[in-house]
Order: sequence, then structure tokens, then C-alpha cells
Amino acid sequence: MDNNEKEDKKDSSAQETAPGQAGESATAENGGAEAAASAQAGNDAAAGEQAGGPAEDGNAGAADADPRDAEIAALKKSLKEAEDRVLRARADFDNYRKRSIREREEFAKMAAGDVIKAILPTADNLARALAAIPEDNPLAKGVKLSYDSFVAALGDNGAQKIETAGKTFDPNLHEALAQMPSDTVPAGDVIEEFRAGWTLNGRLLRAAQVVVSSGPAPADGADAK
Repeated sequence: MDNNEKEDKKDSSAQETAPGQAGESATAENGGAEAAASAQAGNDAAAGEQAGGPAEDGNAGAADADPRDAEIAALKKSLKEAEDRVLRARADFDNYRKRSIREREEFAKMAAGDVIKAILPTADNLARALAAIPEDNPLAKGVKLSYDSFVAALGDNGAQKIETAGKTFDPNLHEALAQMPSDTVPAGDVIEEFRAGWTLNGRLLRAAQVVVSSGPAPADGADAK
């Protein structure tokens, strides 16, 4: 092989090698650029997550919590108001029940008032008959027995006789028919009972008619003056 042929082969080998090296260099450069671009994109994504993540989480938490909290608070308030209404209604009903029982008891106690008041004159007549009959008269025992039985029956129905003997005049229980001087009975005290008074279950049914003492009578000289 002569020198010209050798030189032609070297030139062709160099030409073949140069394009291969140039391709490899271009490939390496392209790969480096892609890697750099990918790294930059990753950094940008990370920065975006750090910057936007907490705010988005906070907004999402606020959006999720507010409606529920408000609804729960409203339900609790409604429940408390309902409990208060129930307690007030229960107290009102209990007061109404007690008042109704008390009114029924009072009505039952006073229901016989008109009947008892209508038969009190019978007790008065028995008392007058007993006072008019001598004690040694056999009839006195029967009248007294009838009178005592009558008074006991009245007592069983809540009626009680008002005591007047030796009592100070009480306008709430006594009706004064007259005043009389008395050397033995202090002024203002009852001297005599004209008609017995009665109460029914602690309430005045009929006032006792009485004569009240005005105290000792004045001396004759005082009258002359």
C-alpha cells in the first residue's frame, strides 16, 4: 500500500470518528439540560407546597370546623331552652295540683256550712230549754243528753262552739248587743251570752251575741254632778 492510500484511510477514519464524538457530546449536553430542568421543576414544586400548603390546610380546617361548631352551639342552646321550659311547666303544674287539692279540701270543709248554719237554731232551742228546766226535773236529763249529742254531731263535722264566759270581748268573734255596769266583771269582758256563736273548720260561721261589761257603776254623787 502506498502512502497515498494510507493517508486516505486515516482521513476517512477521522471523519467517521468525529461525527460519533459530536453526537455523544450533544447527547451529554441534552441530558444535563434535562436533569437541570427536572431539578428546577422539583425545587419549584417543593417551594410551592411549602408556601401554599399551610394556608390551604388552615382554610380547609376553618371551612370544615365553622359550620359544625355553629350548629352544635345552636343545638346546645335549643336544648337548654327546652329543658328550662320543661322545668317551668313542671313547676307550674305542681303548683296547680297543690292549689287544686287545697281548694277541694277547703270546699269540702265549707260545703256543709249552710246546712249547719240552718240547724244551729235547734241547738239554741235545746240550750234554752235546758236552762229553763230545773236540774231535779227528770226531763232535764233527757234534754241535756239530746243537746250534748247534737253538739257532738256538729263537732264531728267541724263546727265548734265559741266560748264566751270570762272572755274579753273580741269583735271578730262576738257581737255586742248591750253594755252593762258590773262590779265583778272587768270592763270589756263578756257578762252574759245571749246566743252561742260557732266556727266551722276554724272560720267564723256565726258570731256570738253577748252583753259586755262597762265596769263598776258610777257612785250616786258622781251621777248628780
